[in-house]
Amino acid sequence: MKNIKLFLLPLFNLTIIFGGTTLQSPSQFLGYELGDKFTFHHDAVDYFEHVSTVSKHIELITYGETYEGRPLIVSVITHPNNKESVESIRTNHLITSGLMEGEKMENPLSVVWLSYSVHGNESSSMEAAIKTLHTFADTNNVEQLKWLEKVVLMIDPCINPDGRDRYANYHRMTGNLIPDVDATTREHREPWPGGRTNHYYHDLNRDWVWQSQQESQQRLKLYNQWLPHIHVDYHEQSYNDPYYFAPAVEPYHELITPWQREFQAIIGDNNAKYFDERQLLYFRNEEFDLLYPGYGDTYPIYKGAIGMTYEKGGSGAGGVAVITSDTDTLTLKERLNHHYWTGLATVEATYNNSEKVIQEFQDYYNKSNSDPTGIYKNFIISNLLNHEHKKNDLIDLLDANGIDYYYPLFPEKKLENVYNYKTGLSEDRIINSEDIVIPAKQDFSVLTQILFEPKTYLSDSLTYDITAWSLPYIFGLSAYATEDEIELGNSKKKSDPAPLTLFQKGTYGLLVEWGTLNSLKFLTELLREKVTVRVAEKSFSIVGHDFTPGTLF
Repeated sequence: MKNIKLFLLPLFNLTIIFGGTTLQSPSQFLGYELGDKFTFHHDAVDYFEHVSTVSKHIELITYGETYEGRPLIVSVITHPNNKESVESIRTNHLITSGLMEGEKMENPLSVVWLSYSVHGNESSSMEAAIKTLHTFADTNNVEQLKWLEKVVLMIDPCINPDGRDRYANYHRMTGNLIPDVDATTREHREPWPGGRTNHYYHDLNRDWVWQSQQESQQRLKLYNQWLPHIHVDYHEQSYNDPYYFAPAVEPYHELITPWQREFQAIIGDNNAKYFDERQLLYFRNEEFDLLYPGYGDTYPIYKGAIGMTYEKGGSGAGGVAVITSDTDTLTLKERLNHHYWTGLATVEATYNNSEKVIQEFQDYYNKSNSDPTGIYKNFIISNLLNHEHKKNDLIDLLDANGIDYYYPLFPEKKLENVYNYKTGLSEDRIINSEDIVIPAKQDFSVLTQILFEPKTYLSDSLTYDITAWSLPYIFGLSAYATEDEIELGNSKKKSDPAPLTLFQKGTYGLLVEWGTLNSLKFLTELLREKVTVRVAEKSFSIVGHDFTPGTLF
């Protein structure tokens, strides 16, 4: 089945300005060497706009803005001799992968997406993004331009501009003309809340699948329009730690494919080559796993990509320069250069394996639509046993992630040995005509199964984050999983809001059932308007209508 609806999302705005001016280096444009101080986000945006203006092979996408009004951008870099438009490259990639109907063009390209600064105070990566952009914009760099014959490179310089500028402003305010390398001094100790999170102090690196934040919602729309083959999520860790890159350590989710495991190691080997040539320290196969689906490495993996986290020592305490525990001085310039080298190594490894990368991605989606791996073939959300608003909350999340759902074609069919999420037992069940059926056999089969699996298998008991996220439990839904095929009818639609029940003339107040995202939003608006709200502590009934504890009055 084709997930065509996913690509009907409003397309991005393009900033395409061709001019005759000369490409400037970051130091020429900014007036200082990268690494001398932290670049403000608006200056980075200005440089990305400059590069897109003077470089005909680079287009700048503005895909949204933060809560504080800062633009969110991605540069798309192709080979200077490429005659296809960026949009043609995108659609051909999706057609080749079986994700969109249409005629394939010859010589499809691998898509590499590099994402920087999701945590604002892990601050060297935006500086690295600027340097990486300049390298691929400069047509004198023959080796890097050769890679673009087979690779489209996408660079998001800063996923979290609000947090990044919060950190940069603090450091500009407290830093010395000559950096103080003592980690106990003020410039190395940013106060709460720090620059890690966005405007609402939310960790955007846990938000990929949930998309609770504006930045995540806008980025994922663009991401799902492209679905790159490779995605790198740039981070920093303690300034005493060496560089980390893939492959990751167990636990891996059991649905991660052998190829996804293998190519992580191939890219890791190329990263290691770059570091060994420069006598740089690094580690891999330690600490960072691939399990929880909300990350910038796992979410892309569960949509077929090779998703990886890269971590450089530094973070908020790193400042412009800091003395490490082994009495060495770690500088911002070193940190950004290390991220720069892994970016180049990743693009090169993809170039060297481009045909295999493209074929494996195509095979991934062919299998998802024909013979998906996993125990259960369908997940069923009961119509009769669930609140409409809770079902609608689930549908909103499915829509945001491009997951298909349907009505059953033949209702009243008896299903045997279905798994009941509430009891944890198997039972027979008759399917209802209004039940929501989420098939495993669809484009995003792996993500679907991971989000609905009743219990996640752990290959190792030590893991970096949570181990339970099954959607029926999160939304408090009566749900079932079956190993049987279900013939599917029309795509399910969101239910209309429940009608207002008037118990008698001269209504004294409103009763609002609690337990859904909508009721939470409604309460927020009531309190904002200073409306008096009371809460039921016990269940009660009025004229045959039952209300649970938590009901708002």
